[in-house]
Amino acid sequence: MREKKKVVTLCSGYDSQCMALDELKKRHPDFDYELVAWSEIDKYAIQMHNLVYPEYADRNLGDMTKIDWQPIKEKYGEIDLLTYSTPCQSISQAGMQHGFAEGSGTRSSILWSTEEAIRVLRPKFLLQENVKAIISGRPDFYRKGKDGKMTETFWSLICKWMKRVESYGYTNTWSIINSKNMGVPQNRDRFFLLSQREDVALDYQWPKSKPLTTRLEDVLEEEVADRYFLKDDAVSKFLKANDSDNALFMQFDLPPTHEAAMFLKTVIQIFMERHDGWDEGIEWNEKELSYRRPSIARLYEKFKENPKKLDVEYWRGFYKMFKENMERNKDAN
Repeated sequence: MREKKKVVTLCSGYDSQCMALDELKKRHPDFDYELVAWSEIDKYAIQMHNLVYPEYADRNLGDMTKIDWQPIKEKYGEIDLLTYSTPCQSISQAGMQHGFAEGSGTRSSILWSTEEAIRVLRPKFLLQENVKAIISGRPDFYRKGKDGKMTETFWSLICKWMKRVESYGYTNTWSIINSKNMGVPQNRDRFFLLSQREDVALDYQWPKSKPLTTRLEDVLEEEVADRYFLKDDAVSKFLKANDSDNALFMQFDLPPTHEAAMFLKTVIQIFMERHDGWDEGIEWNEKELSYRRPSIARLYEKFKENPKKLDVEYWRGFYKMFKENMERNKDAN
């Protein structure tokens, strides 16, 4: 009987990491693995994980910042692979970019809680995945901000993390990989960090790009179940409530222009990130946005004076996000 590789995943989601390992099993019959522990706190992600991998439903250890790893070590011995795709919200260009400095309390700073699992379990291999922005600022460790003060770059922070991992006897190699260069019809850059324990380290080479032969139309289903579509009465109500292009702008007292639309889109993106709107219900978001309509209108007046002002008065990075939204819409048209 072949020996199963022992795997631990942190911030597991529904465990696309295990899905990749399942694909590996198909291609290499001599390979097999066992998910000995996983960590997830989002109730919907947990539900999905349990649907996909019911055999591992009782192995979710919950909040990774509170896990005692010693019992896992005693029960399973040496761990072959630990993966950690920690939150990107505080790093991503689509978020607030508050960073992930150790002890900062941002959502992305949970990365540093991975250290305890590494210290106790000493897995053979560690694999981190995150957004490309995690190396922003490279090669500088500090840059001058708009206020004239020197600010530590994300590149500096990820270098500190790699040094921390090295202190436990690991060698690091990292790469930026775009899914479109791996045969997937999606333009998506991601940062990958592979850490190998020195006593088992290999001369690892990152995969080379290959031609994209698959298009989105090749993977879309021809027949889709009715439950994935809006019902006719729901569509009717939506159209009635928004029977003109001006409806949304009138709600926020904005002119019906493309520029105003992209301003509003940028403001709502920032609102959703700042207030964890994605984790709240529709009614909550509607109520909160309705309450903020006057302030959004005032914000638009400042925006008309000078869009770059909002980088200082509202959110650092507003203007860049606004310009990106303008460009995306132009490309779509």
